[in-house]
Amino acid sequence: MWMIAVLLFVGLASGWTASLIVRGEKRPSDWGLLLGVGIGGSLLGGIVVNLVRGNGLKLQFTGVIGSIIGACLLLALVTALRGGGKGGTKKKAAAGGEHHEPRGGRKRKKRR
Repeated sequence: MWMIAVLLFVGLASGWTASLIVRGEKRPSDWGLLLGVGIGGSLLGGIVVNLVRGNGLKLQFTGVIGSIIGACLLLALVTALRGGGKGGTKKKAAAGGEHHEPRGGRKRKKRR
């Protein structure tokens, strides 16, 4: 039972860290994606470590550093496939009819 809890915590932590590194998000909106990317990154890191060591394609979880590196790679891939990134929210907001000005945006003149 503890192993599952540790796996979920490490997966979420490495997914959040990958989000900080790849996207620069301090407050990500999709924690489920980050959990999946973190766990997938750990598995990807485990496969790469086993290939480097010559153990074949064994499926194995890696440590925190391998999980973060794998999660960064997976998150970059997911972000590229979704067409997102730092400017992705502007495109989605404009398509949804919403408009968000950047900080210090245009100043509007008052009507008299």
